[in-house]
Amino acid sequence: MSGFLVERGMTGFDTPRIAGKMSLRASETGRFVLDECRVPKEKSAAGQARLGRPLRCLNEARFGIAWGALGAAKACFDSALSYTGERIIWRTHLG
Repeated sequence: MSGFLVERGMTGFDTPRIAGKMSLRASETGRFVLDECRVPKEKSAAGQARLGRPLRCLNEARFGIAWGALGAAKACFDSALSYTGERIIWRTHLG
């Protein structure tokens, strides 16, 4: 398995944006569409590092996402803990 380099503007290659995506709203997110795109042989990445480098990049991104989710969960816990420690409960006695 090997990769290839597809440049913007090549016939049959499009990168439409994904509208309304809820996760990672701070970043521009899109997808790759290859529709009868012809890639010249010289754009092949045959003999290169194969998929090791891209997969390592994905793993690093997954760690970043996991740490971000963990940080958000800790912030929620800290906020709930702070609220329950500071709130005042008024009791009323009937009768």
